[in-house]
Amino acid sequence: MSRILGVMRRLSWVVPDIEDAMQHWIRRLGVGPFFHVPHLKPDSFQFEGKNSAVDLSIALAYSGPVQIELIQQHNTAPSMYQTALSAGHSGPHHVGFFSTEFDAMTQKMLLSGHGIGQSGRVLGDCRFAHFATRNQPGIIVELIELDDALAAAFDAFKTAASDWDGSEPVRDLPL
Repeated sequence: MSRILGVMRRLSWVVPDIEDAMQHWIRRLGVGPFFHVPHLKPDSFQFEGKNSAVDLSIALAYSGPVQIELIQQHNTAPSMYQTALSAGHSGPHHVGFFSTEFDAMTQKMLLSGHGIGQSGRVLGDCRFAHFATRNQPGIIVELIELDDALAAAFDAFKTAASDWDGSEPVRDLPL
């Protein structure tokens, strides 16, 4: 993947209870603070090419240079997250790459044989796509469009983690 998309930046878990998952990472692994977005409803979301109205909570933290993402889906709308949870698979779900060249990187992924399992937009203009690999089941790759505002937010989260003293382990970011 690095040859196509660059450096892997995110490890993502799908969890049945985001509060429990954050507490596990905080207490057992010392990772935090988590920046929590409750009930995020993407501006658009497509699963297997069809619109889907997912209701998600996400939490982001850093462990060194790697962003940790926790995702809880609150409804049963079709998604790759729901597919995993319905099959009894909570835990590691996908790896993520950030890019300022979203369209070009999407084309590279498609040309290398990956299909888009789900995609959408959050925060107005931030696009994302999850690519399901056909030859290696279970490997999902996420591409996230990185603009200046999102890059600044991620840098602030990373700085908060490097200076974190254990206080305010969960910081809600209602949108």
